[in-house]
Amino acid sequence: MSEKRSVFEYEAYMQDVDTSLLDKVLKQREAYECEAYNKKDVINALNAKSLNLEHLKALLSTAGESFLEELAYKARLETKKHFGNSIALFTPLYLSNFCASKCVYCGFQEGNKIARAKLDEKEIVAEMKAIAKTGLEEILLLTGEGRDYASVEYI
Repeated sequence: MSEKRSVFEYEAYMQDVDTSLLDKVLKQREAYECEAYNKKDVINALNAKSLNLEHLKALLSTAGESFLEELAYKARLETKKHFGNSIALFTPLYLSNFCASKCVYCGFQEGNKIARAKLDEKEIVAEMKAIAKTGLEEILLLTGEGRDYASVEYI
C-alpha cells in the first residue's frame, strides 16, 4: 500500500515546469506575418478536411477578413465534428468574492465597493442543495483572487 500524502505537497516531478509548448507557441506568434497569406491560402484552409497550423495562420490573416461567414461555418463544422450536438451548462457557485487584484473588467476587483462574503461549509452545502433542486448537475466553483479568504486548503 502506498504512503498517504497531502494533495497540497509538490511531487518531485512538479518542481520543473516544462515550458517547451509555451515556447513553441510564442515562437510561432513572434514569427507570424498576417500579410504573408492570400485569398488562395484562405480558400485552401476553408476546404481542408483536416486543419493544420498553416491553415490556422491563413484563416487568421488579413486575407481571411473577407471570409468571416465561411470561417464561422467552418468553425461550426469543426466544433460539431469534435464535440457533437451538445451544450454544457454550468451553475456558478461563488465561494468567495474577496479579491486582491484590480482587473478592470471584473466586478469582484479590489477597488469595487461591494458587499464581500466568504461561504462557510454550511452555506456551501445549502447552495449545493438549492442548485441540485434545479436539476443542474455541473457546478463551476469560483472565487475572487483573495488568497487570505480562498486558499487552496479552503477550496
